[in-house]
Amino acid sequence: MKLEIEIPDNIVDKFNLAVEWLLEECREPILVPDNIKIERECWHWDELGIAFNDNKQVLSYFSYNWWIYDVDGASDEEFIQCELIKCKREDLEPWDTAFRCEGDIMDKIGFIGNYYKILDDKRYAYISRNTNIVVGDNSYNNRYKVVEV
Repeated sequence: MKLEIEIPDNIVDKFNLAVEWLLEECREPILVPDNIKIERECWHWDELGIAFNDNKQVLSYFSYNWWIYDVDGASDEEFIQCELIKCKREDLEPWDTAFRCEGDIMDKIGFIGNYYKILDDKRYAYISRNTNIVVGDNSYNNRYKVVEV
């Protein structure tokens, strides 16, 4: 004798959401490596800035545009440990600091050009060749929000 039970779709959806939540809660954090320096509270309008040019400058956000300011003699104590949290583009807001890549994240995590500041719902600014700021608007499959640990 074979017993068949029909499970309503909404229960399957709830189960799948619960499994996704558990997997996210149990994951190991993806830490921003030591060679990428993130500064907290760069200016009153920005939460996290990306240090570049041998940690002499910080890429920040101001009024839907990028902003650079000089850092006088920054030491490692001025920078904070951050982690990457997987997200969608629509989860990122102006002033957020994020990470983007195609392919395996661990192959790209130490490259400063993959860290960027969200400017608006389409544009972002990133550091190219350690000193140039580029504004982009193309899409990437893998996005992560940079958050303080």
